[in-house]
Order: sequence, then structure tokens, then C-alpha cells
Amino acid sequence: MKQFKVVFTGLSNAGKTSILKVLDKQFHRLANMVPTKGVERSLSTILGFPVTKWDLGGQEQYRQEYLSPKSKALLEADLLVFVVDIQDWNCLLYTSPSPRDLSTSRMPSSA
Repeated sequence: MKQFKVVFTGLSNAGKTSILKVLDKQFHRLANMVPTKGVERSLSTILGFPVTKWDLGGQEQYRQEYLSPKSKALLEADLLVFVVDIQDWNCLLYTSPSPRDLSTSRMPSSA
């Protein structure tokens, strides 16, 4: 049976890892979340299908890595989930439908 690759990406603090923890029914891990650094991969079964989930850290330095020609993060993905925190208006200003724009967008510094 084919192994599916699902990539969760987006800007930092959008909730990508939280969504993955909920999908895996790991609710107890939601209280102590820390930002993902780089790429975290995990295996699970969703609706009877084997799935490799890729959780891509959303900080600018990691976004640049994912879009580099040598990166395998987006290569052969069956599904790309772009997560946006709709309550964070500053981040909404920096989202774009073009993945190339994500590598160069500058996030406002937190005050």
C-alpha cells in the first residue's frame, strides 16, 4: 500500500504542531508546546492509509531551507497543508499564495 506524504507548513506559531497532536489524539501534549525547529516527521494511519506527516518549523530561517533546491521537504508531497492563525492579523499580512514569497517575507518582531 502506498505511503502518503502530508506536509504541514505555514508561518511560525500558526498551530501546525497542535493540529498534528490533535490528529494523533495526543491532547495531553498541547499544554507544553514549543516551536518546531526544522522538520519533524511522524508515521500514523489515517482512515486506514499509512501517512508520513512532515511538520515544518515556520520560522524564516527554516522556510528558506525548505524552498532551497536541495531540500526534500516538499518533494513528492501528496498533500500540502498551509496553516494560518486567523487571529494573528500581523501574520495574515505576510501570507501569500506563492511559496516563493514565503521564503523572503519578513515577520514583524514581537513587542
